[in-house]
Amino acid sequence: MKRILIIGGGLIGMRHVHAVQGHERCQLVGLVDPEMSVNADTARFATMDDVSDTVDGVIIATPTALHAEHGRVAAARGWHMLIEKPVTATLQQAQVLKDALQGTNLRALVGHHRRYHASVQQLKTLIEQGDIGQVINTMLIWAMRKPVGYFEGNWRAAGGSPVMINLVHDIDLLRFCIGEISETVALRGKNHRDGERIESGAIALAFENGATGTIGFADSAPSPWGFEAGTGENPNIGTTGQDMLWITGTRGLSVSPR
Repeated sequence: MKRILIIGGGLIGMRHVHAVQGHERCQLVGLVDPEMSVNADTARFATMDDVSDTVDGVIIATPTALHAEHGRVAAARGWHMLIEKPVTATLQQAQVLKDALQGTNLRALVGHHRRYHASVQQLKTLIEQGDIGQVINTMLIWAMRKPVGYFEGNWRAAGGSPVMINLVHDIDLLRFCIGEISETVALRGKNHRDGERIESGAIALAFENGATGTIGFADSAPSPWGFEAGTGENPNIGTTGQDMLWITGTRGLSVSPR
């Protein structure tokens, strides 16, 4: 039985709370969040320093800018950690986290769970087996219209770029299935909401193996295209069953997921 502590009581943090509570091999120690009014059927702590119970591992689901510091504190307590994506907001913060883990026997995993999805595993196998030959290019679309309330009164109003919140998953999927990215060129789209936060754009990619690709993205435009819409894995997003990634190769075409 693993004793798990959740850090952060937002949308994703509460999904982790329920997942741990429903797992027969896990015991939820509690939820850490300074907003003590968050309703959760578990022990509540304002900070990690308030936790005196035995903890095997933590799930860090706080705003991205806080990941490095919360990871550093968890490492100092000797706790293994699962960190929600993106791992940190900047390269400097990532180095802080790396330094905190250096020389320890602790494990830190970033929440790129889509690598384990059945459709992604199948796609990777098909590519590795050469079923479509050598990969030539890719095209990926992620587009949805997030509600205004998603950005009101929280960190997403300024730091809620879909690149960091959503595309980080898709970019990891491309790296996992096709290979490391060697070069990127990005164009920013026009904002349709108030503020300077990035809402939409396009990215051109070059891979180390010679393949190229494009990504089109927006959180201001409704569409049937996106990993979660295609797979139905998120109860908060309507299921469309539509493909959102197309890969051409010297022997054929592959699409995923649906």
